[in-house]
Amino acid sequence: MMVTENGSMYFADYLSVYRDDGEDSWDSHAVVRSKQRVSIDERFDLGRSHLFSPSLTEFADHRHVADLGPEAIARVRWGRLSDYLLRTERVEIEIVNRALALLLTGFDLPRASKADLLKIYTDEGYHVLMMSEFGYELQEVTGFKLVRRTFQDLNDLVSEVNRFSGDDAWLAATTCAIVTETLISGTLRKAADEKVFGPVRAILSDHARDESYHHASFSRLAKSLIPCLSRRELEVVEYVAPIALQNFLTPDLKNICEDLTSVGLADSQIEEVTGSLVDPIRSHAALLSASVATRRLFEQLGVPICL
Repeated sequence: MMVTENGSMYFADYLSVYRDDGEDSWDSHAVVRSKQRVSIDERFDLGRSHLFSPSLTEFADHRHVADLGPEAIARVRWGRLSDYLLRTERVEIEIVNRALALLLTGFDLPRASKADLLKIYTDEGYHVLMMSEFGYELQEVTGFKLVRRTFQDLNDLVSEVNRFSGDDAWLAATTCAIVTETLISGTLRKAADEKVFGPVRAILSDHARDESYHHASFSRLAKSLIPCLSRRELEVVEYVAPIALQNFLTPDLKNICEDLTSVGLADSQIEEVTGSLVDPIRSHAALLSASVATRRLFEQLGVPICL
């Protein structure tokens, strides 16, 4: 069992997730409280907009895909959007809200900290609902079907976190949540560019809006939590953090290849299209670039992450 009296120690310096000049602003800032869910009220035009950010799916513009026409390009980008929607559901449920549930049930938290964590828990549950409903509506508009896949990297990460039990379970889950919540807002900024189909851009922007608050909140949580840990507890953080970073930021190459195969590309063509994704130098550089803020946070707290 967790040592619940440590709750005040771990969370003493934790600041609220939604604050404006010291005032709680969750009711006016959180998407679940302040905005209607995104609905699709415009026609999707293959030739005029994209289903996912071109900057995150450059391989879809490769000449082998482009030669097949705009529908093939759209289908390849749809695969990335489908994965994003369905993967978000799992990350929010299996990682972030699992960590929050362990914190909420395992510690005697200060009242303000408990309220903060419950607000994030509510936000994340709402993100799952809005992604699910939006995905089904988008299927009807585009004619493309959501592709439920195994996400082996996510399965592996959840298995690694589940290796820990007892007093270490909450810490492993929380470390994983800190990693994803400090990574995701940067990805969302790239995902919601002006070339993306309006309703997709709108839902990604809504998600990004909440996640920007969560990023700041989980950064503060890390700064409050990690300095209080024992040497043995720090070893849990040091083990989980780099595994989480690698799993969250490594491209879903298997899924991308499935999408490229589905539009008719041969194996040799797929190797050309995905060349930049498997190049070790470029892949490592991309990993370092995407993880700068998260690695800096952990390094400031005495937990250097080597990738």
